[in-house]
Amino acid sequence: MEQTQDTNGEYVRGFNHAYLLAEHEPQLLSDITRSVNPSNEYFEGFFSGKAEWELEQSKSEFNEIEQLREPQEEHNRDLDQPKNELDELDQLRDQSEERDNDLDRE
Repeated sequence: MEQTQDTNGEYVRGFNHAYLLAEHEPQLLSDITRSVNPSNEYFEGFFSGKAEWELEQSKSEFNEIEQLREPQEEHNRDLDQPKNELDELDQLRDQSEERDNDLDRE
């Protein structure tokens, strides 16, 4: 039982260390993971901590993209609606051009 807690503790320590390195020293983490294989509980946790941090970053980036898309979708809806307004503007422009032409003729 005691040995299980020790190995579990080593896994958690490795996990936490990698997570902190990923957050604050990503280049050092990259160097370490390239040169080490998960040969014990500590390094198994280490690699899991790195993977967890990367997963959370991906989720965070995904959420940011979704937030950026929401206003764009509203903007697109606004662009779809004023088609009639654009037609009206075209008509007003044409009328204005006709008036200008009429004034030029006079």
